Amino acid sequence: MEYYALHTQSFNWLYIHSTTPFRTFEHLNETYIYKPVNYLINPHADLANKDYPIRITSLSQTIIDCIRHIDLAGGLEELMNAMDWIGPGKLDEAVMIQCLDAAPAKSVYQRAGYLLSLYQEQLGLSDAFFGHCKERIGNNVSYLTPDEDCNTYDKKWKICVPQIKQKEYELY
Repeated sequence: MEYYALHTQSFNWLYIHSTTPFRTFEHLNETYIYKPVNYLINPHADLANKDYPIRITSLSQTIIDCIRHIDLAGGLEELMNAMDWIGPGKLDEAVMIQCLDAAPAKSVYQRAGYLLSLYQEQLGLSDAFFGHCKERIGNNVSYLTPDEDCNTYDKKWKICVPQIKQKEYELY
């Protein structure tokens, strides 16, 4: 999210998805932590530094990855703050579906369906996207965050969530 300027907090660590394992290291007061890549859907190349180009996940994959690992995204509040600033047409439903299907876990469909439904109008997401998620959630109850934080149950998505206050922003 930091790459897309959607972060509100500064962290001194950065998780790096890579096909090649490496040891955690520090450089210029930043800690770089290896996380194995499970899937990579149409990465973008950032060629700003031609000597050291980097591949970055699309915004659509980044959001699904953050929903999959809310703890690695800086927490639920950080993720929701990021989604508050994403405008319509910025997320590609087809890519998000590919990401969800690439490492299918019913709880991720539940979390994605629930969280993204809070922003459906703002993001311009179709009912078909949510239908895809709904078809794959199964019958188990899932948790958005660790169960000790959950105090509300959403019947539609079969998910236990903490009480959430969604911010209202006017997008320009």
